[in-house]
Amino acid sequence: MKANDIMSCYLKEFLRNTPDFICVKDKDSVYAGASQTFAELVGCSSPAELVGRSDRDLFGPELAEHYIADDKKLLASGVPVLDYIEPLPGSGGRKRYSSTSKYPIRDAAGEVIGICAVGRDITAQIELENEAGSAQRAKIDFLARMSHYMRTPMNGIVGFTKLSLDSDDIGQIKEYLHKIDDSCKYLLSLINDTLDMSKIESDKITLKPEVVNSKELFDSLVELMEPTLSEKKYHSGGGLRGR
Repeated sequence: MKANDIMSCYLKEFLRNTPDFICVKDKDSVYAGASQTFAELVGCSSPAELVGRSDRDLFGPELAEHYIADDKKLLASGVPVLDYIEPLPGSGGRKRYSSTSKYPIRDAAGEVIGICAVGRDITAQIELENEAGSAQRAKIDFLARMSHYMRTPMNGIVGFTKLSLDSDDIGQIKEYLHKIDDSCKYLLSLINDTLDMSKIESDKITLKPEVVNSKELFDSLVELMEPTLSEKKYHSGGGLRGR
């Protein structure tokens, strides 16, 4: 068997079995051939059904014009375009993407007479990257919020410790120590939530409804903030307590 015959058989089998989207077009973006995978992508049973048809015959207006514009750029420049991401026909509302390379086809005189495009479906990879990006943004937002929430009990601990050191009243010091203890417990719960990153990874952070005494909750928050407010010469509006 001659080399040309072997190459012809190889090319036929390759286009029949490759998982890649391969197509060949002329200068007018009319299809001259394709792989079986590409034919099935555009709803054809075999590559032969593509021959003589254009992107406008196979795709919606927006996608067809996108492909044709890319072809015109390549034909004008004559320079291959490698591994760029382009949209594929969607299915059931799901967006699909291909990593595509396009090459000019030249005749014996070096003139560009067509285009060969080779693409591979990377939709799953793109979706994973998008999910990873969303998870990372959620982590950053979570940590930013937690660092803000931790400042309140920390300020309470520092403030009430200073007040305790400045006081000679045993009863008052004991009251400050109770408040420091409350602040420490609250801070510890925040730290435990922050360290439990597995909940973020598995999206298992849930809010559970719980009955609370709004007066006690408000008073505890005021107590935690009192040292900082006093230091900055603000008042807590203590008249709200007990209402």
